Amino acid sequence: MDTSAAGSSPGLLAFQLQYMAKIGQMMNDQTQFQGAQAMQLLESAVATSTPTVDPTSSVGQNIDTYA
Repeated sequence: MDTSAAGSSPGLLAFQLQYMAKIGQMMNDQTQFQGAQAMQLLESAVATSTPTVDPTSSVGQNIDTYA
């Protein structure tokens, strides 16, 4: 049985091209989704990790350096 002739039929080739195009589109969509989620995570981390410091406060001014 000749498998090279069966693997090169126009209908099969068209199906394979459509399949590869759909897989490529799904991979692109997934990459965009993950990128958007990563940016959202980074933006939320920056917004919550910047505490305000009062320079007139005495907290942390008196440190005992003698043990």
